[in-house]
Amino acid sequence: MILFIEAGLTEPPSETVPFRLLTMTSKDRLNFDNILFTSKESIDLYYRFLKPRGLFDYIDDILTFEELGSGLYISTEKQKWTTLVTSRIVFENYQGLVGRLAARLT
Repeated sequence: MILFIEAGLTEPPSETVPFRLLTMTSKDRLNFDNILFTSKESIDLYYRFLKPRGLFDYIDDILTFEELGSGLYISTEKQKWTTLVTSRIVFENYQGLVGRLAARLT
């Protein structure tokens, strides 16, 4: 299954360690393919920001809004697809997000 994550959730107020843990857990334990989504103009910007910080280690690709398909979404606002809505990824909501992802698999 594909997990689409809004690229803006990699920025503050999100925290880097919980973001990395979320993508690691979703990939290694829950078997998601992790895809970030953003505007075409921002793809290189996010890649250059994430890669040296180790935040791209569990990300498979960055796509534009037009390239999105079916899957599960984590976003700051409700999309027309199945979406887990959150304003940030931090230690305080990490376990809840993982639990909600796992529940969607059953």
